Amino acid sequence: MALALLAVGLGVLMRGLIGGLGHTSAAERDSRALALAESKLAEFATLRPIEVGTATGTLAGGLTWRVDIQPHGDAGLFGVKPAATIRTYSIQVSVAHGDAAGRGRPVVLETLRLEAGR
Repeated sequence: MALALLAVGLGVLMRGLIGGLGHTSAAERDSRALALAESKLAEFATLRPIEVGTATGTLAGGLTWRVDIQPHGDAGLFGVKPAATIRTYSIQVSVAHGDAAGRGRPVVLETLRLEAGR
């Protein structure tokens, strides 16, 4: 009887450990996706010249990224036009896991970028 209880207890313990490891790997994937999304957002929002359109890419770890840049409208507040021409652009970054199972939700970050008119 005691041996049977021990076997059942070990089975439950092993299932709990394996489930915990699965959650850890999912958290690591999500963490990598968030880090890539933050990196791409910083790159396109500050380092690159504004270019309306879409850029995509894939990393060796199976993460795919997409950046969409679109005009957002003028930068006037409360109907008051600014003295200088200022353009506002919406920059949206989406990072997803490229595995066949499609695990996890995509990470989506968005910001606005102001640019003096040309």
